[in-house]
Amino acid sequence: MAAACVAVAVASCGAGADQAETGCTPGEVRAALVSFTRAYGAGDYEELDALFADEPRFEWYSTDAPGVRLFTSGAKDRRGLIPYFEARHRKHDRFALRSFQFNGNSGRWGNFQLSMRRRADGFRGGNWFRVFGKGAASCDGDDVRFIVLTFGSAIRSRARS
Repeated sequence: MAAACVAVAVASCGAGADQAETGCTPGEVRAALVSFTRAYGAGDYEELDALFADEPRFEWYSTDAPGVRLFTSGAKDRRGLIPYFEARHRKHDRFALRSFQFNGNSGRWGNFQLSMRRRADGFRGGNWFRVFGKGAASCDGDDVRFIVLTFGSAIRSRARS
C-alpha cells in the first residue's frame, strides 16, 4: 500500500511545453474528468486515448488495487495505457466522480485533486469503494489532456497537506 502514496511531482511535467498553451480552468479540468469516467466505463478507448497527453508530455497514470499500475508495473508507459484500460474494462472496472478540487496552475499545467467511487469484478465483492486522486492537465483552448493521473486509497492524507 505504501506504493499507493505516490507523490505527484507536477513541477516536473513542464518539460517541452508548447509556448502557445495557456493555463487550465477548473471547469475544463472537471469536464475532462467527467469525460474520463464516462469513457472508462463505456470502453471508449478512442476518447480515453484523446484525454491523455502524448509522449513526451505524458508522465504517468498510476493506481493501486484493483489493477495495480505503479512505477514498477508500467505507470509511465504511454503505449501500454490503452491496453491497460481494455483489460480493466473486461473486469467491469468503473469510476464515478464524487468530489473535485482545482488547485491552480503551475505554469501551463492545471493541478487538481479528487475523490471517486470505484468498483471492479473480483475486488471487494464488486462493491463500490472510495479512492482519492491527484493529477495535472495540459490545457490549450478546448484541448485538455492529462499528463499525470494517480489514484489510490492512501493518497487522501497527502491531498490534504
